[in-house]
Amino acid sequence: MQPDVATASPRPRRAALAGVVACALLVLVALVTLLGVGSGDKGSAADLGEQSDPSSVGAAVDAAIGDGARGDLSTESSAACAAQTRESYGQGLGPLLYTASLRWQGVPAVALAYRVAGERTSGLDHRVFVVSRAECRLLVVQSL
Repeated sequence: MQPDVATASPRPRRAALAGVVACALLVLVALVTLLGVGSGDKGSAADLGEQSDPSSVGAAVDAAIGDGARGDLSTESSAACAAQTRESYGQGLGPLLYTASLRWQGVPAVALAYRVAGERTSGLDHRVFVVSRAECRLLVVQSL
């Protein structure tokens, strides 16, 4: 005897729907992890570590920009420092291209790399600001 479809238990459908939802959540978690969305300062792939030489910061930033890497542009501290840096030193700056966390001579900091706006005759087309994370105080600047 076959069960009547109208009287069949809805449990198999609920179980199937729960499985689909669970799979969708796993895919979403995997995408968020791969893309680094919402990683903030703690999970940022753009971490330059301990630095004390402007040329080594410049070389690391130049390599990252050249590889098409982008730091975590949505972190709260780098966004605040980016706004303050643009306000203080923004003349001639184009878009923010890259951010990275670092420790500059022991001070927690963020590197902000901007494209230089307008035509460049010297071949230097990026400007990197290293600012303290706490108060966004300028620590070093370099043109690349």
